[in-house]
Amino acid sequence: ETQVDDAQVAQLLHWVCVLAALFLESAGFFLTFFAFASVLSYGKHKFHYGFWAMTFPLGTMHHATRVTGELTGWTTFSVIASIYGAMSVLWTILCLCGSTYDVYTWFFPPNSERN
Repeated sequence: ETQVDDAQVAQLLHWVCVLAALFLESAGFFLTFFAFASVLSYGKHKFHYGFWAMTFPLGTMHHATRVTGELTGWTTFSVIASIYGAMSVLWTILCLCGSTYDVYTWFFPPNSERN
């Protein structure tokens, strides 16, 4: 009769989950690359509210990569998580500035005459 230690089962489950997370994160890295490549290939864009759709995926990738780095102890994931975190913060600031400017121009159109 073979006995299996609880620690061995926990270690096996840990690495199975890490491999599943790496698979999902690799898809996220791939899609992030294509998203930024497609945006940059078309030149300058005017702000629109669809840009807000990027803040959640960037923040989620930051969190997932940070947790994977903590679970594995690999420094590479901490660096990638920092990059995703910085992109998330900068993108949110860009969206806030664009939204603020849009609301301002809605109240004060640029070509209107003021009394």
